[in-house]
Amino acid sequence: MILFPNATITIYNKFYDNTLERDCYKRTVIENVDWQEKQEGSIQDKGLVVDSSIKIFIDKLDNYISPKAFRRLGPEERENYFTLDIGDLIVKGEVQFEITGQKPFTIKKLEQDYDDVVSILAVSKFTEHFEVGCK
Repeated sequence: MILFPNATITIYNKFYDNTLERDCYKRTVIENVDWQEKQEGSIQDKGLVVDSSIKIFIDKLDNYISPKAFRRLGPEERENYFTLDIGDLIVKGEVQFEITGQKPFTIKKLEQDYDDVVSILAVSKFTEHFEVGCK
């Protein structure tokens, strides 16, 4: 159980749709996660460089499956599950935006319209929860 839940997130899981012959995204909203942002600065040749990273702690949920299992699901089954895969997107907050890849429903538009859009870089599994590293 997450000790300090402070956010709701929306996960966009990327998958290939054989019928449409293109990448698509399945949206899942998860409540009661712990969103932690860390900013670090360093002085380099070009001046001060600020870098931020995000860690998200998510309780293990019954509708989670592994990335490989998620990719094997058919369209109807996929609606019941989510995964945490490298490169998938997470937005802080509950977002109703659907990514179709067709204008205006693109990743670029999502990033323009919403703050705190991050990409999954690493996922660590623990007994009771996941720790998701994002940027």
